[in-house]
Amino acid sequence: MTEGNSGLLAIIIGAVTSVVIAWISKPRPVPAIEEPEREQDLTTLAGIAAVVTEQQQRIRDLEAAQLAQREHAAVHDRTIGALRRYVLRLQAALRSTGTAVPEPDPDDADLIRG
Repeated sequence: MTEGNSGLLAIIIGAVTSVVIAWISKPRPVPAIEEPEREQDLTTLAGIAAVVTEQQQRIRDLEAAQLAQREHAAVHDRTIGALRRYVLRLQAALRSTGTAVPEPDPDDADLIRG
């Protein structure tokens, strides 16, 4: 493999990796939980029961949203781990051909090496 081809391969691999990491890191919209806009009657048992029921539903909705975010974060963690392992293999492959592995951007160096 010529030096030019190795450099081109490194650029392509870097570009693909950057696109994948950017796609994975893109924040996903969190569904908004709408607040009820009605007057709450806390002077009767029925009014208190209605408020308690609404609060329980809001808590369940928030817990479900939190669980979804945790699962999404876990997928990100696994994907980033896999990409790091793959990049290490690609770097080893480039080094085995005698090609120098390009250094990461200074802004990203701590994230990539850490």
